[in-house]
Amino acid sequence: LPGRVVLVMASSDAGALLVATAGGFYSGSVRHLQPIPGLAREAGAAWIARDGSQALFVVAGRLYRRDASGHWQYRVLPTIATTEAAQAVVEDPRGRIWIRGRQMLLRLPRFDAAFEDLTAQLPGAAVPTGELTLAATGRVWAPSNRGIAVFDGDRRALVDAAHGLPNEWATTVLVDHEGSPWIGSEGVQQLQGRMAWTAQTRRQGLPSDTVWGVFRDREGTLWAATNRGVARGTD
Repeated sequence: LPGRVVLVMASSDAGALLVATAGGFYSGSVRHLQPIPGLAREAGAAWIARDGSQALFVVAGRLYRRDASGHWQYRVLPTIATTEAAQAVVEDPRGRIWIRGRQMLLRLPRFDAAFEDLTAQLPGAAVPTGELTLAATGRVWAPSNRGIAVFDGDRRALVDAAHGLPNEWATTVLVDHEGSPWIGSEGVQQLQGRMAWTAQTRRQGLPSDTVWGVFRDREGTLWAATNRGVARGTD
């Protein structure tokens, strides 16, 4: 990669990698990446299926789909999606495509269907960028500065301070293989069920209480990216 700001990274189970930067998109592996031709060299969002069968890109007012054979399709986004940059895109197990910016949320029941504007169902704006977390169950989590919207099928639930979230805002969500949600906020908060939470903060060894990213690797180790460095779990 050239010296560019990395906005989004997505990978398949086999290790196929997509990287969205402030200056365009790249694909390949951890050993070698190359620019993706035909896409605007602008900031955008990318997603790849776990089996690598298809990939989605959102950039310059368009949604693109690339299948395993390299065939491309695209859709023009509605006006609401051209007033702010798309920052996340995912496709759930039902084939619905979700697109999020800092303040907007769109959904397509399928690639060639009409766009649904779900912006009003977000509790607030993203902190600092719009994320979408797709759980293995098909639930889609959207953190914001006023809690987390959780979409399950056609239902939407809200996890916020009034419903047990230890802090009003959340930056990121990780749902691990056991289905346990980990929330990045003031520290790392884990939801254990029945709205019981445990917290990992500076008192437990984090370099800072401001957490921007949470990740669990193949060995089960939990990683947290903070504004003062990266921490690794030791238990």
